[in-house]
Amino acid sequence: MVMKTKGQIEEAISQTITEFERATFGKGPNKVRTILTDTLITVHVQFGLLPWEVVLLQRESGGEDLRSLKRKVIDVAIEQLQNSVEQQVQIQVECGFHDTSILQKERMYMFRLISKPHIAI
Repeated sequence: MVMKTKGQIEEAISQTITEFERATFGKGPNKVRTILTDTLITVHVQFGLLPWEVVLLQRESGGEDLRSLKRKVIDVAIEQLQNSVEQQVQIQVECGFHDTSILQKERMYMFRLISKPHIAI
């Protein structure tokens, strides 16, 4: 096993999230930032809206409808995403969490690992 630096792990997870978002939503994020701290991985995603999403937002409950739809899509695929993260850190993900703010155009992913990853210095 080749040990990665903290920065290499964070970059690899950011790339994994970018690929996941592109495959899942048809559009990659504008910006992704991953922070690895001890046994917690936090990923901050900034995204743009597709034309159909902008139309949905114009409805009275459109923001909540869109947020709910995106949550359901991620809920279906979160296990696959956790497996991809595990491959990057070589440590089992104990649990994963996500939340989306449509108005802020931001999403957060958090993954708790069962132990600290081995990091090259």
